[in-house]
Amino acid sequence: MGPDGPVYRPTRLDAIAEAARITSAAELMVEGCHITPDVVEALVGTPFGDRITKFGWTEDGCKTIIEPDALVAAARGFPRLVHLTIPQGTTIADPDFYARLARIRTLESITIAEPVNSHHNRDEHVVAACSHNRLEKLTLEFLRGLTRSVVDGIISSPSAATLREIDIGLCEEIYDAVHPDIIIRDIDMLRLARNLPRLTKLSWQRTYFPARMGPRDFTTEREIYEVLVGRGGNFYHDVDHVYE
Repeated sequence: MGPDGPVYRPTRLDAIAEAARITSAAELMVEGCHITPDVVEALVGTPFGDRITKFGWTEDGCKTIIEPDALVAAARGFPRLVHLTIPQGTTIADPDFYARLARIRTLESITIAEPVNSHHNRDEHVVAACSHNRLEKLTLEFLRGLTRSVVDGIISSPSAATLREIDIGLCEEIYDAVHPDIIIRDIDMLRLARNLPRLTKLSWQRTYFPARMGPRDFTTEREIYEVLVGRGGNFYHDVDHVYE
């Protein structure tokens, strides 16, 4: 099934429940599917459901939808769940969703992919996820339009004391709306490295526009690397230069 093909919606709940009783897996990762709350409920109370630590999608490019109520059902019904990935096809209408989720279960790791919701501020969703959990890992994928204000939000959140790994992939706007005065810069990543005391792994994949953004700041990039290596970690930086 391609990324633009139909999204399969599982309906054989009896077969799903039966498979859950015999599998030895501890993760539930889906692709090219539309997951509704009844699919999750079919797994609740099974040996598989009781073992699940990670729930979400496999990040392979196929359109995947996990309804917000299915995410809530997973938080409520999977007692060992600590890792959640929210796929590109899922619409979270309000950042308060993360508060609702945290009242049921707090998470150690979360992945958020574009689009969170095309009509809402992406920064607010990321900050909400960090504010209502004590995350150890945060992954942001294709959140086009993410701005440097998200850095302040992460630094001031409870997750600032616990984050060990951050992966930011292609989250800058790449069309006419690119504004060099608000996009995340090297100095912002350095602030993350310095202000998150447990951070040891920082991965940043970005699209770079020399004509709009000026020369790369290699000095600051080196400082980020030195901060993280000094903690026994590393800074992974992948830059895609776009010449206009």
